[in-house]
Amino acid sequence: MAPSTPQQYFASLRALRPVDPLAYAAARLGTLLDDPVLRARIEGHLAAGWDALEAIDEARHHVPARLFELALAAAGPRARILDVGCGDGSLVNFGRDYAALENEVVAVDRRPPRIPFPPNVEFVQADLSEVRWEPAEFGLVLALHCIEQVADTRGLLARLRAALRPGGRALLAIPDARSAHSLLKRLVKGDDYDESAHFTLESFDALVVAAGFAREAWATWPAYHGIHHASTPGPRGASLGSFLDEFGLQFDRANGTLAMTCYGYGLLYRAV
Repeated sequence: MAPSTPQQYFASLRALRPVDPLAYAAARLGTLLDDPVLRARIEGHLAAGWDALEAIDEARHHVPARLFELALAAAGPRARILDVGCGDGSLVNFGRDYAALENEVVAVDRRPPRIPFPPNVEFVQADLSEVRWEPAEFGLVLALHCIEQVADTRGLLARLRAALRPGGRALLAIPDARSAHSLLKRLVKGDDYDESAHFTLESFDALVVAAGFAREAWATWPAYHGIHHASTPGPRGASLGSFLDEFGLQFDRANGTLAMTCYGYGLLYRAV
């Protein structure tokens, strides 16, 4: 019989394999484990009687928004923003909207967005492997889920560094090549598998530091199987995505791993 309460559920997982809450939080939140906003959120849940693992998982879903808040505060609330590989708008990853910003934004992608951007956004249609940004006039660069699609990683990182004024910030997101998400994407997308470069947290960090950056913060980026596999039929009438989200959360909680629920990493760097 399935556990009927969250407390029974987590007790059953711990019976399979003990999970240290602090180690689990460190793996999920990275350096944001010490962020006062997220810590207050977790502590509030614990005070309300939540299970520690449940409190950590809930806080992790606020990590992208918190990373953006930290990046914008460090760059300056009115910093000029360069959003490369913008798609239909990178800010959706942070629960924000371009129109709500006071910042000027230059958004770059190979294809125009499906809906025109607001007036504070200048869209540039260009390939990231070719475009240059000079002089260094941006306070914040966003490059989310696109660096792995450019074979010349070092060249792209050097161009991003050149676009930033000294002390500017770069908020980057990349997949972890060890994640099961990459395998699932290959199975579902087939030949449309679009990653030209593959990283671990450590190998990517070494490349970015070599390009002239210093890392300030990092945290895991949720896999969001429900988004990527929403159209694929799954068991019991649900989508494959919702099934994978449920299965991945249970698997990683029980085993203290990241492979099923971590797509990759969000990383905040300072230009030095």
